[in-house]
Amino acid sequence: MTPTTLQALSQSLEHWQALYIISITLAVISTAGIILFNFHIKGRLHALRWSNYIYIASSSIALVSTIAVITKTRSIDAEKDRELELFETQADLQIQQFKTTAAQADQEAQGAKLKLRQLQTEVAKGQAETKKTTTELAARTRRTEQFAQGLAEQQRSMAQQIQATPSLGDLQINTIAELLKPFTGQTIAVHMMLDVRCQRLGAQFQKVFEIAGIKITDFSTVVGPNYQGVLIVVKNPSPKPHPP
Repeated sequence: MTPTTLQALSQSLEHWQALYIISITLAVISTAGIILFNFHIKGRLHALRWSNYIYIASSSIALVSTIAVITKTRSIDAEKDRELELFETQADLQIQQFKTTAAQADQEAQGAKLKLRQLQTEVAKGQAETKKTTTELAARTRRTEQFAQGLAEQQRSMAQQIQATPSLGDLQINTIAELLKPFTGQTIAVHMMLDVRCQRLGAQFQKVFEIAGIKITDFSTVVGPNYQGVLIVVKNPSPKPHPP
């Protein structure tokens, strides 16, 4: 049964109660008529007869109405009890669901706390490693700077020599070859511009590479505008598509 059924029962009860009141009223009026036509106004047999009929009919209707009112009242009480029980059952179910949800939320919170502690531990460990790495990197940086300063000084000296003359002497060739000997066995490509000075300087570098044991896989001449100085391109040892 639904709440609409309870409403219908209430409306039906009201109708039976109204019918009961009307029937009781008619019974009282007919009783008064019976007394009046029987004791005070005699000779009105027709009116007395109708008063009796009305009394019997109204009394019967009142009896039926009383039974109906009692039945409807019990049905309404039973429906209210049933709805109350259903409401309590649903409330208990919701409470159980809330408890289950709360338990799951608490379990998730405990898991989150555990993950947070693990993350804090990892962060602390990472910070320690980072501090160690930073210290080591600082030391390496200092050594690199010192090496770079020395190399820059050497390059400046060589640049001054190269700028002074577009050729290499035997001492320079041997010096450069000694510096390049750690790269013995490596392969390179030499490209020169179509210029007498470039050709001469390229031939001198070819001699440097031969002394250092570096193989020249490509020794070619490029036609175009001259470039000032020497351009060295070192390819990335990683596989493609990394550019030079």
